Amino acid sequence: MKSSELQPRSLLCVTGMGMVASLGFDVATCCAAARAGLSRAQPLLAYPVRTATGEDVGLSCHTVPIATDGFEGDWRLLRLATLALRDLDQREPWLKDAARSGCYLSLPPTPRVPVDAADPKASLPQGEAPDDADEPAAAPPDPWQRAESLWARAAAPLKWRAVPPLRHLALSGHTGFLRALEQASRDLVAGLVDVAIVGGVDSLIDTDFLNWLEATQRLKTPNAPAGVQPGEAAAFLLLESDAHASARGAGARAALRGLAFGQEPHLMGADDPPTGKALASALHEAMRGIRFKHQLPLWVLSDHTGEPYRAMDWGSAAVHLEAAHKAQVVGAMSFTAASFGDTGAASGAIALCMAASAFERGYAAAPIAALVSCADSGDRAVLLCQAA
Repeated sequence: MKSSELQPRSLLCVTGMGMVASLGFDVATCCAAARAGLSRAQPLLAYPVRTATGEDVGLSCHTVPIATDGFEGDWRLLRLATLALRDLDQREPWLKDAARSGCYLSLPPTPRVPVDAADPKASLPQGEAPDDADEPAAAPPDPWQRAESLWARAAAPLKWRAVPPLRHLALSGHTGFLRALEQASRDLVAGLVDVAIVGGVDSLIDTDFLNWLEATQRLKTPNAPAGVQPGEAAAFLLLESDAHASARGAGARAALRGLAFGQEPHLMGADDPPTGKALASALHEAMRGIRFKHQLPLWVLSDHTGEPYRAMDWGSAAVHLEAAHKAQVVGAMSFTAASFGDTGAASGAIALCMAASAFERGYAAAPIAALVSCADSGDRAVLLCQAA
C-alpha cells in the first residue's frame, strides 16, 4: 500500500485499544509501564539454560503473569486474545451493538518451526529424529479455520450482538499486523466496513520454537547476550474513518499517515549481510504524504530484538535513506522488545498502542511516529502516524 491511500480525504484513525502483555492486563498499564522503562522478565523454569559457571537457570522470558500458566499452543493464544478483547470491550462498550464491522488478524503460523522440505529431519531443534520419524506427519490445521475458531472463541464471552466476521488473516510474523492493517484500510476506504478490529496475537513461549531459536544461536541466554528474549502479547485496535468516528461522537487516539512495504533480498542466516534498501524504500514511500526538509523528526518504534542482523539492517537503511532519497531520520528511537520481549505477530499492534497512547496523553517523543516491522521472511513494513 502506498502512502497516498492514507491521505486526509480518507483519513483513518485509531479510536480504541485493548491489550495484554507481560507488564499488565490493560493497555493503559502496559503503555505507562513501558514509558517508565519497566520490564518484567521472569525465569521460565520449564526451559533451563546453563550459565557460564555451569548452573542451570530458567530462561528469561516476558510472560503474562498467571493468566497463561499451564496453557500451550493455540490455547495459550486464545487466553491472550480473550484478555485483550475484554480490555477493548470494557473501554468501548458500544462495540457490542456495532454494525458493519470486521476483524483483521495477525497470528503466528502453525507449525512455526521452519522445516526444510527436502529433509524435514535437518531442521529438528536438536538435530535428532523423533521416535516416530518414519510415520507420516499429521497435516497442520487449516490456517483460516484455525483463525476463525480462535477469533470466535475469544469474542464469545463478550456478549456482542453478533461477532464480527474474520475478513483477513496475516501469517507473516513481525509484519503481520501491518499487513492486516493494510487490508483493513482498503476495506474502510472502499466502504466495505465502518469499523475494523485489527489485532495481533502471539506467544514465543513454545518449547519447540525455543529449542529451534537456541539451536540456530538466536536465543538470548547467559552465554549468548545478543539474541531474542521471548515474550507474549495480544492487542486489538479499532480503526475508523475520521468521518465515521465524528458521526458517533468519538475521539481519535492517532491518525494514520503512510503505510509502505518492501522485500529485503538477504535473509537472516545468509552469507551476505542485509542491504537495508527495502527498509529505506519503505520509509521513504511512507513519508511521501508528509512535508519535510532534509531532516525528518521521527519517533521510531522498532521491533528489533537485539539480534546483530536486525541492527545491521536498520543501520544500512539509515545510510541508504540519506544517500538515495536525500532524507535523514532524526529523533528518538524505542524498542518494543525492551519492555515486552519479542512478541512476534503482535509486535506491530503493541507498537501502535504505544504510539497512540503517547499521542493521546501528550508525551510522544516527536510529532510523527514511525512503526518499523521486519519479518524473518524479508518482508519490511513501515507505518507513519501522528496525533489525531
